[in-house]
Amino acid sequence: MSLISLPPLLILFLSTGAVLLAPDKLFAGGPYSVIVYGIRLPAAIAAALIGSTLAVSGAVMQTLYRNPLLDPYITGTASGAAFGALLAYVLVIAGLSPAYMLLYQVPLAFLLAMAASVATLAVGRGNVYATVIGGVAVSYIFSAATTIGLSYLSSRLPQIPPLAFWLFGYIDYVSYKADALLAIAATGLIAAAVREARRMDLVAISDELAHVRRIRPDRYRLLWISAISLSTALIVSQVGVVGFLGLMVPHMARMALRNGSATAVVPASAALGAPVLLASDALARGLLGFSIPVTAITSVLSAPVIILALAHAGKRLDR
Repeated sequence: MSLISLPPLLILFLSTGAVLLAPDKLFAGGPYSVIVYGIRLPAAIAAALIGSTLAVSGAVMQTLYRNPLLDPYITGTASGAAFGALLAYVLVIAGLSPAYMLLYQVPLAFLLAMAASVATLAVGRGNVYATVIGGVAVSYIFSAATTIGLSYLSSRLPQIPPLAFWLFGYIDYVSYKADALLAIAATGLIAAAVREARRMDLVAISDELAHVRRIRPDRYRLLWISAISLSTALIVSQVGVVGFLGLMVPHMARMALRNGSATAVVPASAALGAPVLLASDALARGLLGFSIPVTAITSVLSAPVIILALAHAGKRLDR
């Protein structure tokens, strides 16, 4: 059903924005073609790819760490990536060409995303609540660093994106070149996650069982954190932090399928992530009559999903 919803959601996305377009205007050509094909279509493609990537990232992290509250946002990964991406502008001030910014912006974002993830997981030491608290603390630290850095850089580079972009996400202006990079990252991450889903389920059951099957769980988790951090770094460098999607969508998949295994949740999350973010960003782009960051929408949508998920978890514990 999620894949069936993509065409109407794409039409909705292309119709919304600062200039509302009737569906019959989308393919009429003329002056509208610049808006539709030059601005909105690449943003729609990016939203779908980002939605699937973040949803699968959340499903993988929740499975491997046996923690239903994990996603790249909760662990501080996204906030670290935002700070790393912002540091790339320091190199521009130092004299490096902005034409090659992506070549050093994504690696910087990746390194800081990895640092945030490792710090959070080290604080948590396997405890669900300690990991969440540690993630919140790490996120605050990197968010504060981003705010301070942006306050300095904005005086030197007026064209730098505003704070709301870095911390709350705007999928407004994305190029087809960025779409190609996002497609490579999404395809690689999702294909690997689907292929490795059975091994993830073994690690989720117990580290001892994983060792019996010749899987080194600590190394295996670090490998996946690296892959997720790289994907998150690319996303944040292009559209800022898109929060709560990786937390919400895997729970939606579990409740819909009534199955918590990675073999079921990972592909379902990939299929659900795209339409959920397309719908969220259509709301954020102007359906409410004004434009707001997309994380404002995903955070509101995630609240009832998380409450339902925790309620179901509580019922299982009571039995």
